[in-house]
Amino acid sequence: MNSIIEQALGTYKYPTSFGKQYTDTTVRERSDAFLKFWDEWANTSVTFPNIKHARMQVDLPAVLGPERGVKTFAKKHNLLEFHEYQIRGDEVRFKCEDHALLFRLQL
Repeated sequence: MNSIIEQALGTYKYPTSFGKQYTDTTVRERSDAFLKFWDEWANTSVTFPNIKHARMQVDLPAVLGPERGVKTFAKKHNLLEFHEYQIRGDEVRFKCEDHALLFRLQL
């Protein structure tokens, strides 16, 4: 596989997360693993305050501005989505407690 694609998809880190090569895993195995990660990382969760769900409009707080968002934080600290952090709804969970603490401090 092309190294640019491997880097973009993070497939070079799959062996450490799944115990086998990316091409040897099924979608079901990856989904189960990511769900297991989400459950294991419950103690490092950060819930965003003041999110109002309307029919077609979401009012996000200022802390989620582009310069302070989760993706910006993850890129700055070289975190790989799904393997080292996950976002679902108004919550983000980190694999490492230190990253969760750093993210909380920036809010």
